[in-house]
Amino acid sequence: MEELKLEEYKDTNKEIENYLSDAITGYGMEQLQGAKPFKLYRCYKSEKGKIIGAVMGSVTTNLLFISHLFVEETSRNKGIGTQLMSAIEQSAVNSGCNIIRLNTFNMKSHAFYLNSGFTETTRIKDYMRDFDLVYYHKKIS
Repeated sequence: MEELKLEEYKDTNKEIENYLSDAITGYGMEQLQGAKPFKLYRCYKSEKGKIIGAVMGSVTTNLLFISHLFVEETSRNKGIGTQLMSAIEQSAVNSGCNIIRLNTFNMKSHAFYLNSGFTETTRIKDYMRDFDLVYYHKKIS
């Protein structure tokens, strides 16, 4: 048997990231029997072309998982986050989704998600330092 060597990396390592992404995606595809996941993105740009807010999610079968949502601080409280969520939700519906899931440990975002129609599913207390990790879901049609 070939001798194995355990290596540690503290900086970004694209080789390992690509390996994990490809291996997990390949395994997941086997489990989903070919239902290929795909990404959805929506963003707002300024007149100068600078992104001031964006949302990103991944669709797998009937589920949209929102992995990222961010609006620049100077553009907050102007409805941009709500519009981004509405736009990606409509794209999810058009893609055959009937549920959205996301998680966050940003305490400032909890009211936003609740006001956007999400229900808190699970809360992990003190997930990281004094931050709770909260999982949300929303049924859509």
